[in-house]
Amino acid sequence: MKVMLRVLVAATVFGLVGIAQGKEGANTGLRGKIVSVMGNGKITIQTRSTTGTGGTQPMTILTDATTTVEIDGQPGKVTDLQAGERVVIQGDPTGVVTDIKATKGKGGRRAR
Repeated sequence: MKVMLRVLVAATVFGLVGIAQGKEGANTGLRGKIVSVMGNGKITIQTRSTTGTGGTQPMTILTDATTTVEIDGQPGKVTDLQAGERVVIQGDPTGVVTDIKATKGKGGRRAR
């Protein structure tokens, strides 16, 4: 059951993102906004729709003891994450979320 869940999470995460490759071959990850953080390592995020409708869709990801978290450039824990923070989530092909980078600020584009 755990293996099937990891495969399903990996397929969903990487299927929605489309895995964009950076200059050095690293994937850019899944981007979204945290909706909720549960004590069991589950995080629900709101992502942009990949259907071209411009809407958003919720997605639940699973973390484990090897997941690293960075909040506004500082090391943190999954339990430090809060609803409303923007995140970039990276994982490996087995479905393990390896890295979460969160920002508390609004982010987005700068005013000109």
